[in-house]
Parts: sequence; C-alpha cells; structure tokens
Amino acid sequence: MLNNYNLGLERESDINISLDIEKNDDGSFYVAGRGDLQLAILLEELRREGYELQVRRPEVIIKVIDGKKHEPVGRSSLLKFQMNILDQ
Repeated sequence: MLNNYNLGLERESDINISLDIEKNDDGSFYVAGRGDLQLAILLEELRREGYELQVRRPEVIIKVIDGKKHEPVGRSSLLKFQMNILDQ
C-alpha cells in the first residue's frame, strides 16, 4: 500500500508544481504547499481515490537568511487596464 501512496503523491507532484513532496526514511512523506487550503484539497483528492491518511498539523516554513528568520510571503499585483469598445 505504501508504494501506492508514493505513486499517488508522485503523480500529484508532476501535475502541481507548487507542491514539494519528499519521502522520509521511515516511509512517511513530507508535503509542503502554498497553504492550508492547498494541502486540504490534496488530502481530499487522495481520500476520494481510496487512500487512508494520517496527517499532523501544518507548520509555517521559516528560513534563516543571514541569521534572521524569514517567513514566506506571497505577493500579488493588480493590473489595471482600460478597454475601448467600438460600436459598429
């Protein structure tokens, strides 16, 4: 059954490039994504495919850069544009 999990997660990581999936030495998997919602959707998709899962609470990934702790920050921008509609 563990091999089936590997195939399901491997397929999902090929489809969704924002997921980071690593297999641990003890046979468990480390899955990093873009937030609780993305991970919840992944877990629900796997559950619907018949996999049984046990997960722990998600954690924020903190990186240390030059001795300072940095949390991931998502940035987005709003583009403004104007449309001209011509009457014919």
